[in-house]
Amino acid sequence: MKISHFLRLALLSAAVSAAALLVAQESVPAAVDPGKPAAAPAYPDLSGRVKELETALAAAQTALQAEHAKAASVPAPAPAVVAAPADADLAKELADTKTKLEMSLRAYSLLVKERDELADRSTKSGESLTADRNTLTTRLADAESRATAAKEEAARLDAALTVLQSSSAQTSRDYAAEHLLFHQVRGANTVLAQENYLLKAALARDPNAPRATAITPVPVPAAPTARTYTVAAGDSLSKISQRIYGTPQRWREIYNANRDRLHSESSLKAGLELRIP
Repeated sequence: MKISHFLRLALLSAAVSAAALLVAQESVPAAVDPGKPAAAPAYPDLSGRVKELETALAAAQTALQAEHAKAASVPAPAPAVVAAPADADLAKELADTKTKLEMSLRAYSLLVKERDELADRSTKSGESLTADRNTLTTRLADAESRATAAKEEAARLDAALTVLQSSSAQTSRDYAAEHLLFHQVRGANTVLAQENYLLKAALARDPNAPRATAITPVPVPAAPTARTYTVAAGDSLSKISQRIYGTPQRWREIYNANRDRLHSESSLKAGLELRIP
């Protein structure tokens, strides 16, 4: 009677534990937000309870075996014993309990496996985010480098434009000064020509008058004409400088005088007309 009560308690405890394991398994979260690293869920630690169930089951089996041995050593008072059906029921309940315990253990193993998979997935997701962050950092550094290079190129072009504007202003001032000098000389030449004409007329009216030396008009300098050169195939600024000035070292003067036509020192095209300073 005591053994039967003890076994029933063990069976009841195993059933309750198995139900608790099944409930814990059903309470596992079904979905994880794919945009965030999956965090390993916090599962209840059931290993201690499983060991307690295994210990209780082993104790029940030992007690049952001891009771069987004790019952076998006592002589039966009657030829027919009614205890066999009770032992069969206990054995059946014990077998059911073992089955439920095995199911609980399998459920616990599945929970542990799922926990490990979620932890591994979380680790891989973190590594993927780190790789994406490194890629973005590299692309940002490359963009900043190209922006810096563009700023330097803009500064260089601005400096070249300033030099070109200064050179153009100086050329305009020189041309204005030469133009003014040309008009002054031409005016002086006109005055001298008129005086010469008057002297010649006076001499023609008075043959006895001493002859004066005719005033030679001051030659008027021709207006300065800019020299040009037409680029031929295979020409370079150094070759043009050598051909015109006798030295290849004055190529930069030609380049500065034609910045509005040349984008760089090597952008010469056949047929292009260059100003020669």
